[in-house]
Amino acid sequence: MRRLRFTLRTLLITVTVVAAWMGWNVHLVHERQEFLRLTHGGIGFTDGMKQLGVPQKPLPFPWNLLGTKPIQQINLDRSKLSDHEIYKLQLLFPEANHNIFGSRKATTEKSTGLSPEVAELLRGF
Repeated sequence: MRRLRFTLRTLLITVTVVAAWMGWNVHLVHERQEFLRLTHGGIGFTDGMKQLGVPQKPLPFPWNLLGTKPIQQINLDRSKLSDHEIYKLQLLFPEANHNIFGSRKATTEKSTGLSPEVAELLRGF
């Protein structure tokens, strides 16, 4: 029976790719926790309770290992958030059902209804 053989270079590349992938997931979990801390859960989150008739989406695998708690639903007001902020929240909370409501303001400036700390965090990517 032939044993699996690989070079040291292959091992180092594999470890580097896995470490970079895990580091990116740790970064996203940290951003998510920081966002929840800054908003104190007050942007319209539903966590822990299952809604009838709404399927629960799973968290990404490494996020479970990092102790992330799932969020069931997020209510986002389009008049208070930019498209980039909505996209970032969808990236940070992939398991949540995103209920986007309201209409876009007719202004050209990018004013948000969020605190400066939260707006800076969402601009961070």
